[in-house]
Order: sequence, then structure tokens, then C-alpha cells
Amino acid sequence: MKKYGLTIHPDKSKMAEFSPKSKSKSSTLDFLGFTHYWTKSRKGSWVIKRKTKRKSSTRIMKSIYDTCRQNRHMKIQVQHIKLCQKLRGIYQYFAVRCNSKFLASVYRQARLSWFKWLNRRSQRKSYTWEGFKAILKIFPLPVPRIIHQNV
Repeated sequence: MKKYGLTIHPDKSKMAEFSPKSKSKSSTLDFLGFTHYWTKSRKGSWVIKRKTKRKSSTRIMKSIYDTCRQNRHMKIQVQHIKLCQKLRGIYQYFAVRCNSKFLASVYRQARLSWFKWLNRRSQRKSYTWEGFKAILKIFPLPVPRIIHQNV
């Protein structure tokens, strides 16, 4: 850091013990939108796993909901494009090993929100689940998959 003339702000930074046997109240660490935590692997050794930070998770779910709400008046093709862009961006950043539960919940939230806001476009219900599944066959949402294995 000295090479580039950078310093650490003393009020914003701190050294924390992060080990599997730490005596601190919490053995987790929040960094870059992830909660890092220690757990045992299948073979019995200690490993660090990552999951999406709760605050980030709430913000992402709300942004998916708001995207569907704000674009409900547009054509289905345009809604599909915007929702897919949002989902791909989320998947690109949060698709790390051990975070598949969060990715599945994002996918589920996107489907539920899109279904809800498509049905709010008129005074009557526009689609049933069967009708919505037919739309998803024509306009499929990107399915989450783990992209970053060794992070």
C-alpha cells in the first residue's frame, strides 16, 4: 500500500481474529457483500464458506421486486429483457461456491414477482400459474449456476 501512497483509515478499519477456534463473540466476517464463516468440510477439515450478507440479500430481493413493478406496463418481451439483465448481473457477482441457496431464492423471487406484477396489469387476473409457465417456456429466465469455484 505504501507503494501507491495509500493508508488505512484507523476509524473505519480494524484487525479481527478470524479463525475456526476464535474466542470472539462471532466467528464471521462481512466483506464485499458476503458473510465469510468457518465450517467443517465433509472430510473433517476447517474451511471458509461464503454466503450473501443478509443486508445485501434484502436489497437484491427488493430490487427484483421493484424492477417488475416499475416495468409492468411494458411489453412482456421488454420486461423479460430487463429482468434477465438484472438476474445475470446478480448471478455474475454472487455465484460463488456454497451460495446456491441464495441464488435459488433469487430465481424464485424473480418468478413470483414477475407473476404478481403481470397479474396487476388489469382489473382481472391475467394469468394462472399454468399460463405463466407457458410464458416462461417462451421467455425463460436465466437459471442460476455456480460460476466462481475457487474464490
